[in-house]
Amino acid sequence: MDRVVLVTQSRSLRSTISAVLPLYELVFPDASAPCDPLEHELVRIVDTSIGSTLLERHLSGCGCAGIPCIAVGASRELPEIVLLFRKGAVDYITKPVTRRRFLEAIQNALRLLGCTHEPSVHHPENGLHALSRYPSPAMKTLSGQIVRYARTEAPVLINGESGSGKELVAHAIHEVSGRSRAPFIARNCGAIPGELLQSDMFGVVSGAFTGARPRKGAFHSASGGTLFLDEIGELPPAGQVSLLRVLETGMVRPVGADHAESVDVRIIAATNRDLSVAVRRGSFRLDLLFRLDVLSVTVPPLRDRSEDLVVLSGQIFAEVFPGQAKTLSLAAMKVLRKLPYPGNVRELRNLIVRAAVLSDTDCLGEEAIRQALRISASRFALSTGPDALRAYKGNPTTS
Repeated sequence: MDRVVLVTQSRSLRSTISAVLPLYELVFPDASAPCDPLEHELVRIVDTSIGSTLLERHLSGCGCAGIPCIAVGASRELPEIVLLFRKGAVDYITKPVTRRRFLEAIQNALRLLGCTHEPSVHHPENGLHALSRYPSPAMKTLSGQIVRYARTEAPVLINGESGSGKELVAHAIHEVSGRSRAPFIARNCGAIPGELLQSDMFGVVSGAFTGARPRKGAFHSASGGTLFLDEIGELPPAGQVSLLRVLETGMVRPVGADHAESVDVRIIAATNRDLSVAVRRGSFRLDLLFRLDVLSVTVPPLRDRSEDLVVLSGQIFAEVFPGQAKTLSLAAMKVLRKLPYPGNVRELRNLIVRAAVLSDTDCLGEEAIRQALRISASRFALSTGPDALRAYKGNPTTS
């Protein structure tokens, strides 16, 4: 497995990098240790706070070994940044760091040095994806399904509760499939007005109607890649007929076009509804369900994967509070493990962010979580009524 070496004395930076680069084997050597390159080392990231002497040793050692070295620091002074480049850094990242900026820096570093090897994220055969990091048995099972489904071209139907991460599963399937280099295009079927559905999905040709300009639809935008249709159960009847036709023929006809065009797109759909019930009620076509439900997967609700709370909370802290060493106390984690999470990961995220903002310390305790829960419970009662609040089993506002 490709290694990313991070040289820093900052615990917060280590936790941030661990959360934002899950697809690499991360190595954290002592800053004063020898600067020799490690086996399978792909990129080295060096924190400028280790001191100028050690920093120069790492930059020099990496330069001699042909390993891209990325510097990370708090300085925004141009002369200092230019000096780092002169000493051998191929990129400089200003704190606080972000996942996108790190991935961009790694990819750019490899291209600049003419490396033919690309990061593990681009190699579907290793079976690694963004959901591989979770330790719960339910997510391990799901991870295995993702890898198996990625090896095929068949449509996939993702079932799961709202907020459970259905789009993340679709991304993961795309990420480790043979289509990973091509686009991943997502559409929410419940958010597209009926009168715009045809043009949004299939595109428009010039002159189709007064003032019409050429436009690529979602199918053409996803050419060679994956088209993710979220909330597929909300697709109106006319849209269901059009989608069924595309799945049967592999052809789309832009609005105003004389002829249909062939498209190479894999379809992944998702729903939080029971589509078999929708079929019985007449709101969803049975033949379309058969076309979509070739392979199916169910995303486990958060209440069934409490083992993942540590990793999830770390991700949330890294994304929302980059560069800050925020953590949860054991007592706070104990409270979180007891919650039913009707809103799943989305609810957890809101709860943790609210608790972190309300807390005066970086280590969130039990009271910070309970205070955030009291606010959540009050809002829930105002919007749904006291009966619904009592139905929220294991009301966390009580001791």
